[in-house]
Amino acid sequence: MSNKPFVKEPISILLVLLAACISIYLFTFDQNITILFPAFLISIAMGFQTWIKRKTKKGDVETEEDTWQEEETLTKKRVLSDSYYAMISIAGMLATSLFVGYISYRGLNLSVDNAALFGILIACAEEMFFRGVLFIYILTNLKQHPTIAMIGSAVIFMLYHSAVYGGDTSALIYVGIGGFILSWVTWKSKSLTPSIIGHSINNIFAAFGLVITAPRFLAATTLLNITHIITIWGIRL
Repeated sequence: MSNKPFVKEPISILLVLLAACISIYLFTFDQNITILFPAFLISIAMGFQTWIKRKTKKGDVETEEDTWQEEETLTKKRVLSDSYYAMISIAGMLATSLFVGYISYRGLNLSVDNAALFGILIACAEEMFFRGVLFIYILTNLKQHPTIAMIGSAVIFMLYHSAVYGGDTSALIYVGIGGFILSWVTWKSKSLTPSIIGHSINNIFAAFGLVITAPRFLAATTLLNITHIITIWGIRL
């Protein structure tokens, strides 16, 4: 088990590369400067990850050996684990939508298809920064208090979204709970992949306005799929 403070495994790297391609595609056809913000956020996250890595090598930052995992190769166990926690995150956010309502994209004047692509792009960027940097940095400095790290990063994630949703209480509560869930799956899986996938699918649902029937149906089927994975492959949590 590595003691490096950030994950480096194939799936999340491919997803970030996909996000870079989406950013180029959307800006080429829309030329809205706002579309470049996720790419800027990814760049900042990568810079912070490099800084944290250097401080870790110098011994300035102490990290828990079991806090973060580095896997250079793709294994069956990694795929199953990431799939399991991605479904957990999707089910959790869909269940939350049943109580506080569902949010949808506002602004940018994108078509539905391009809004879905932007949803994937911003999900990758936000997970790189909020879970890949902010959450793991807080977790590193609060070694015995992962729950506090999850709550802290979720609150900051919610405040960040207030720039978009203003005083919409339901939307901010949804984002705050979603941020907590995404931090939890990141902590449990020791990988960014589940949170990126879960966040991306959540944004796709929002872009297509899958508000009423989708959450109930998908939450039920997701939980069934999770049960199936546990039964067949016996993932040990």
